[in-house]
Amino acid sequence: MRGPALLSPSVSRPTSAAKDEGAELTSPQRWTVVIAIGLLHLGAAGWLLRPAMNPVPPPSRETALRVDWIAAVEPAGSPTNAPAALPTPAQALVRPVRSSPVAPAALLSVSARSPATVSVVPPDAQAARAAADDAPTRPTEASVSSHAVASLSVTNAEDAIEVPASPPAPKDLPAESVQYLVPPAPVYPRLSRRQGETGRVLVRVYIDEAGLPRTVQLSASSGHARLDDAARQAVQQARFKPYAENGRPMGGWALIPLTFDLEKSP
Repeated sequence: MRGPALLSPSVSRPTSAAKDEGAELTSPQRWTVVIAIGLLHLGAAGWLLRPAMNPVPPPSRETALRVDWIAAVEPAGSPTNAPAALPTPAQALVRPVRSSPVAPAALLSVSARSPATVSVVPPDAQAARAAADDAPTRPTEASVSSHAVASLSVTNAEDAIEVPASPPAPKDLPAESVQYLVPPAPVYPRLSRRQGETGRVLVRVYIDEAGLPRTVQLSASSGHARLDDAARQAVQQARFKPYAENGRPMGGWALIPLTFDLEKSP
């Protein structure tokens, strides 16, 4: 029993001494460990914060652009910009012969040579050439104006020769010379009778050489349209004795008074 009791202290002593030696670190070693741990923490934090500090820019939206090529419009009056050759009209001028077909080489040579023979004339040059061609046939402005003046003078001369002298204006006939073959007989309108319309109408009439009334006008109104119309109709149906001066019948104007009175009217 004494033997095991003596061995236990000798075994436990080296273990405690080893623990003390492993637990004790010098001051420089401790600082080195602390600095290493701090650097590791800073590196980890920097790696975690890197996306936040340097944000990735959002992808830019690319806009699709459509480009349409438009041919530049050349002014009509610039002959230098005109195309040197027009292959389409040249090809239209080539007429194939039905009996003998043309070889492909011949067609190529014709199509290659034909544009060189086509000449394009600008619109201004065409207009100038057309004006130059028409110049001999068109009369000048001076000749046209002289011809117009000559024709006008001839026409005026012919008119002056052919137009007869205007007849004298018809005169007013004296009141005592107006004689009736058929005197005017005005009809009293029924509605005017009912409404009691009365008045005096003065009618101006032109009597021709035969004694017929040609023009009947209202010179003075009675104030009632129905009475005025009845007076004109009565004078239009009248017949007059032709007026004559020195044995020659003449026409003239005369004034015919007509009175509408309910008491005197039958």
